[in-house]
Amino acid sequence: MSMKSSRTILLAGFLTLLFTSSALGASSQANRDDSLVFIGWTPVGLHLPALLTRPVGLGLYLGDSWLVGFEYGRMKFEATSSTNTGEEDDVGEDNETMSGTWSNGGAYVKWFPGNTFYMMLAAHRRSWDIDAVITVTEEGTGNPIPVRVKVESAATVGTLGIGNQWMLDFGLTIGVDWLLLSGVLSENIESSINAVDYNALIDPADKKEAQDDLDQLGENLNKFSGYSGAVVLTLGFAF
Repeated sequence: MSMKSSRTILLAGFLTLLFTSSALGASSQANRDDSLVFIGWTPVGLHLPALLTRPVGLGLYLGDSWLVGFEYGRMKFEATSSTNTGEEDDVGEDNETMSGTWSNGGAYVKWFPGNTFYMMLAAHRRSWDIDAVITVTEEGTGNPIPVRVKVESAATVGTLGIGNQWMLDFGLTIGVDWLLLSGVLSENIESSINAVDYNALIDPADKKEAQDDLDQLGENLNKFSGYSGAVVLTLGFAF
C-alpha cells in the first residue's frame, strides 16, 4: 500500500468517525454529567510521544464541564550491530548491544464549555534510559574489551490543546486532540562511560569528547520529547 493510499484511508476514517460520532454523541454533555470514571487508550495520531508510547489513561468527570486524569505509556527498544574495522593487528570487530526505554506519563485537565469541544492543559514527564554495551575484540588475541555507555535524560513538558470528545449513551467515548502545542519546561541529563579497559584505549581528551557527545544526545532526546502534535485519537469508556 502506498503512502498516498494510507493517508487517504486515514483521512476517510477520521471523517467517518467525526460525522458518526457527532450524530450518536449529540447528548455528550448530559452523558458526562451521568458519568464519573473514564478509561482511555491512545492508539494513533500525528504526535510522536503518543504514537510511540501509546498511553493508557484514567480520569474523573467533575460534572459535565471538567475531566481530570492521568495517563502513562512506555516504549522499549533493543538493537545489536557488528562492525569490522578492517585494520590488521589492531582492533578488529566492534559488537554493540543497545537497549532502552522511553516513558511518557503525565496529568491533564480538560474543560468542556459545551457539548463536545474542550480545551486542555497538560504536564508530562518524558524520560529516556539508554544503556549500550560495546565489546571490542582484538584480532591478535581475541580478548573482549567491554565498554558500557549510559544516557539518562528526562524532560518536563507542558501542553495546551483543543479537541472534541463524543460520549455515546452506553459509555463508549471517542476523542480527538485536533492540536497539541507543547514545550519543554525543564530537563536534566546524566551520562556515563564506565569501563577501565576502555580507558586504556583512548586518552582523556577523547573520553571527554565522547562524554560531550552523550550529553548532546540527551539534549536531542529531550527536544524530541517536547514535540507538538495534531489529530490524536483516544478511545475509551466512561461509567
